[in-house]
Amino acid sequence: MGRELLERLCIEGTLTAQTPLHVGGYGDHVDTDLPLARNGDGVVYIPGTSLAGVLRAWCAQALGEDRTRKLWGFQPATRSENATGAEVTGWASAIWVDDAPVALPEGALMEIRDGVGIDRVTSAAATAIKYDRAVLPRGTRLTLSLTVEIEATPRLPKPEIEAIIGHLLRAMSDRPFHLGAARTRGLGRVTFDLSKLQRQPLMSRAGMLNWLLGGDADTVSVEALIGAETAVTLSPQPGLEIDVVWEPVGPLMVQAGYEGMGVDILPLMSAGPNGLTLVLPGSSVKGALRSQAERIVRTLLGRSASRAPQAGKRFLEQLDDLPLIGEIFGGRAQAQAPGGDGAAVRPGRGALAVADCYAEAGISPALWRRVVMPDAEPNPDAMQQDLVQALSEIDAATESQLQFEEAHHVAIDRWTGGAAEGMLYNVLIPTQVVWQALHLSLDVQRLPARLRLPGLALLLLTLRDLMQNRIPLGFATHRGMGEIRVTHLCLVGRDLQDSDLVDLTDMTLQDEALGDLPPALRERLTEAWQGWLDAAAAPGGDA
Repeated sequence: MGRELLERLCIEGTLTAQTPLHVGGYGDHVDTDLPLARNGDGVVYIPGTSLAGVLRAWCAQALGEDRTRKLWGFQPATRSENATGAEVTGWASAIWVDDAPVALPEGALMEIRDGVGIDRVTSAAATAIKYDRAVLPRGTRLTLSLTVEIEATPRLPKPEIEAIIGHLLRAMSDRPFHLGAARTRGLGRVTFDLSKLQRQPLMSRAGMLNWLLGGDADTVSVEALIGAETAVTLSPQPGLEIDVVWEPVGPLMVQAGYEGMGVDILPLMSAGPNGLTLVLPGSSVKGALRSQAERIVRTLLGRSASRAPQAGKRFLEQLDDLPLIGEIFGGRAQAQAPGGDGAAVRPGRGALAVADCYAEAGISPALWRRVVMPDAEPNPDAMQQDLVQALSEIDAATESQLQFEEAHHVAIDRWTGGAAEGMLYNVLIPTQVVWQALHLSLDVQRLPARLRLPGLALLLLTLRDLMQNRIPLGFATHRGMGEIRVTHLCLVGRDLQDSDLVDLTDMTLQDEALGDLPPALRERLTEAWQGWLDAAAAPGGDA
């Protein structure tokens, strides 16, 4: 039976990708292992199901599962009956979310990002753990369109529905949120700009005709929706934002997944507001931090990496054989089990997210194409001259904030002591680069209560090593590249008033030994960290 509608709320806005974005689609693709979602016409789009899932998840965290089910609908996992004996079969959502068309920045193209797993024993690429994914570039714009149907006899009162929608729109507008895959590894960070919020009355003849004839609808404000029911309040969503202010000591880059005509190894570039610029992917930074955190835990617990005979199986087992690492950095999704504090352990996604980091200066795509594919005829001398000219123009266009040098390398034959045959290659190395701060985000809710202080202690120990120049970043870190200098850390807490982390609400750390931490907080962290180590090191212990 159709629902009797009282009115509709029509919402439109623009989502802008602050980092590259990936929402996967079905089927294989010749160019990449993980293609983007495409509609029946072969056009890239963002499915409404992906958008609805993100918005529903926010409502469940901030407003509770009961209200979320009543508004967004639900389908029971098993057949059940209510108190009157009638079968409970669920109901449809009152919110419609349209598929979002994609608008790329001018001159930008879809990009390919490479990924590889690192074997914990050999420290080289793990066998059969190499993949790539297609991503939409930074600056991509999506049109978000929502329709909220308010029934004449709704499961939630009309003022309550309006207040929930108002809180949702305010949260989306106030700070970035994440959409799509690899959200903790640099992708999917988007912002929202509201452009339309209208009420369509449908119970009167005049209102229905006005809607059918395309007449003007009543405009309503977000504040008015929130004020419709003051009893609707948001649950705290504790989190910690960390900005690492840094600068490279020497050359630093991540290798691109393609070669140039005149250069064998190119730095990874990504689209942005100023054209193409250097990027340090969040997956690369998070991998370096995870490697150091694992080294800390393995050292203190005396555990070595797994040496299972099957290479692929060994890599997956290496991700699971350390406690605490999976909760912070993520791991294989496993069946939920009761946690030590009575809550369900969240599988899969870790609590720590690391955003892509970009260089400040950018260049035009046309100028970068001259570096990758010189315009000269395919002879070495002409291509070299064109490459040198293009690099000179980049230097001038960026006012020396983005410079490149061509470096030649050769492998030495161990028998003859001369150059090994076929082992001469060149690398385009960036120098004199000004980088943005590294941005880390810790979702405190994803850590069980018993692991919050030990988890924060491990994260701070890892960042301490980063400040002490023990963690190189990027490509060729064993060959003189990737050294960085951290000047300070900026910590900004959110909704930490009722937790042990309240001292981190707003803090700057400049001491490489983290001596700037308040003494009381250092004592709590030390005690929690030592207690966790004792429990994990005990026979049969799994903290």
